[in-house]
Amino acid sequence: MKLVGTIEKIIVDGYERLTYISFTAIEKKLWCHFIQHEEYLEEGKTSEILHVGSG
Repeated sequence: MKLVGTIEKIIVDGYERLTYISFTAIEKKLWCHFIQHEEYLEEGKTSEILHVGSG
């Protein structure tokens, strides 16, 4: 099953990402934590790969 959603919030710390995603098909919002090896960011910096509002 494939879920499509929209990123509502991104929190970064080094390689770690915490994103808040809204899924319209299942009408749920979830926090997702993952490691993004392609980009190291200090706290407060914005990602060039992930953007709020992207899906």
